[in-house]
Amino acid sequence: MKKLLILILGICTICFSCSTSGDSVTIKDFAQIAETYHEKISQLEAKRNPTDITSFLQINDSIRVYRTEANKELDSLFLLLKDTIYIPFTQTENINRLEIIKVWITSVQYNEIYIEALVKALDNSGIHGPYTSVSSFDTENNRLATGGGIGGNPEERVRAGETYIFSGKVDNLHLLTNFRRLQFDEDIKKW
Repeated sequence: MKKLLILILGICTICFSCSTSGDSVTIKDFAQIAETYHEKISQLEAKRNPTDITSFLQINDSIRVYRTEANKELDSLFLLLKDTIYIPFTQTENINRLEIIKVWITSVQYNEIYIEALVKALDNSGIHGPYTSVSSFDTENNRLATGGGIGGNPEERVRAGETYIFSGKVDNLHLLTNFRRLQFDEDIKKW
């Protein structure tokens, strides 16, 4: 009976600690998990030898397992969120076409963050689903080697004065351990 009481108390303590830790999840937390798995996967990729097919396939299987484990761990962390994670950003281009109002995380997978942005169109677009790329910067204002961007619905053009949800992603999550902000700095060539 005493052991059962201790077990129940332990489970309640774990549940309580997990439920209270969700308030402080940040992009850096996701990036640290991605960085851990990226290192493991990079070590395996360095060992790949395409001339030894058996070893090559075993390493590919191990890489797949690591990616699955990373996704499970990232999903678990994402489920702890109690509030939306809004991402700090700046916009240096297309200020006469779009006003990006806010950006937030919608999901996370191994080495990718999926994002959405509330965007107000300031000009009518001539093409469907305009897209702009995004850069990432660290706390020392260095540009990180990430890729990605956001785009509108590919089925429609944007109209001035209307508000839209653009969606997209940021690649190379493992590089965001020292993340500071996103920057929308690509001049949209096809508008």
